[in-house]
Amino acid sequence: MASGVPQVRLNGGKGNDLAIASLNLTSIQDSTIDVVVLGGRGDDFLVLLAPIDPPGGAKLHRVVDGGPGRDRGVVSEGIETYRCDVENTVPAWLARLLKRLFGD
Repeated sequence: MASGVPQVRLNGGKGNDLAIASLNLTSIQDSTIDVVVLGGRGDDFLVLLAPIDPPGGAKLHRVVDGGPGRDRGVVSEGIETYRCDVENTVPAWLARLLKRLFGD
């Protein structure tokens, strides 16, 4: 990750973790943001929901890394995953519909 780039980082650390991150951007202009969910050591369940095309020209670098252990997860489309068995990918159209129905 580049120095000076804003970061959103969720790190489960040691143990069996449930880490859930949902990102909703409304007013970011021409920025790049790193969004990372880390499981750490253990058997983790990781969730990252983030827009494919955020408003205002922002760019997202979105990553889920389970770390050592048996890790599972659910992610939005287009998210890079490492050391994590993705059980489901949430399609962008469904993420938009859920946002309309339930808000942020």
